[in-house]
Order: sequence, then structure tokens, then C-alpha cells
Amino acid sequence: MSQESPIPIDDAQLQSIFTNLRILSRIEVGDKLYFANDQFSIDKWWYLQPLARWYYAESRSSSLQHLQEFINKTFQVVDAIYSNENGSGSIEKNYYVELAKPSVFKEESASILITFITDLKNATGGIANLKQTYKDDITIVSALDILIEHIHVRIKKINAILAIRK
Repeated sequence: MSQESPIPIDDAQLQSIFTNLRILSRIEVGDKLYFANDQFSIDKWWYLQPLARWYYAESRSSSLQHLQEFINKTFQVVDAIYSNENGSGSIEKNYYVELAKPSVFKEESASILITFITDLKNATGGIANLKQTYKDDITIVSALDILIEHIHVRIKKINAILAIRK
């Protein structure tokens, strides 16, 4: 069995993901989200906010799309960290397939995965607040519910692979 090369993950990519997760965690009820230059920003209420959001084409749908793409990218990085540690170098042989197989992680990778767990948990709080902002839009609320569910499932899977086995 040949070992494939590791999937590259750089510090700038991790920094960007952790920054965005922490921004998401700070969303409060009534805040809106916008995305520019690969970074989320929180759009607090001000009297010209609706006009500015219209002008810059920052609708709730576009915000949701950016949020979903970002979470998928985050999951890909988590998969890559696991795959690199697992020695497969392939997402196809990640923890979905080999969860039962005991793994030993390098301290740095385990620390990064623990940070992902913490930041993803905190981000779900901000996303839940965003749900409250859009509570009258059942489509957006439903999509955010599904996104939160996906995050919770991913957190459980990361916890399972980091569990200390006797």
C-alpha cells in the first residue's frame, strides 16, 4: 500500500478560519453578517443599513451562501488534518471510514483539532443568534438549523477521534 502525500494546510489558512469562526461566535440577535475579502464582518444596525446592504448586494441569501461555503471549507481542513495524521493523505480514508481505528495524533494536530471543537461550538451560538435575527424567514432559519446540525455532528466526530482509548 503506497502512502499518498499529505494535503497541504498552511498557518495563514488556519488563521483565517479561526478568525472567521471567532467572528461568527460574536453575532448577537439583530446583527447581520456580510463577507468581503475572505472574512466575515458583523453588520450592526444603523439607519442606512438596509440601503447599504442593498447597494453592496449583501442579502441574507448571499450571507447564508458564504456561511455554508465557509463551513464546508472548514470541514475540508479538519478532514485534511485527520487524513494527514492518519497517513492516508486522502479525504476518502478519513474518520468517516476509519473511526473505529485507534489513532495517535501529533500534539500540534490534536491542539488544532481541539481549537476547532471550541471555535465551532462557539460559532453555533452566533449562528443561533442569526436565526433569531431572521426568525420570520423560514427558509433562512431552516438552512441555519441544518448548518448548526452539521456542525454539531462534526464536533461529535472530532471528539470521537480525539477520545482517549484504554
